[in-house]
Amino acid sequence: MAAQEVDASAIDSQVLAVAMRDDPSLARSLRIMDALVPSTIQPVAVPKRVRLELRAEIQTVLTSMHEDPAVRESLALGLVKRFVPVKPPSNDDIRRMLEACEAAGFMRIQ
Repeated sequence: MAAQEVDASAIDSQVLAVAMRDDPSLARSLRIMDALVPSTIQPVAVPKRVRLELRAEIQTVLTSMHEDPAVRESLALGLVKRFVPVKPPSNDDIRRMLEACEAAGFMRIQ
């Protein structure tokens, strides 16, 4: 790093886990230098312009589809067990990380 000769990248931990599962040789060729604290996964977002009834139907499908064995198998390919409904406090950890980044000046391009 001191010589500025680092071949590195940030990667989502779930993406890395799927890649390493699919290609076990990656575990031997990659070195994880650091990791952020565990956090909530990105939510499925539906625009407000979608009518309330349809949003409720989408939520019902997403939060119950793991009950179907075929769908559960497909979800497992992405290391997903199931979807759960979120409430405003569900992403408080992300908000705290954003506040810390803003306070440290990481949100400005220098």
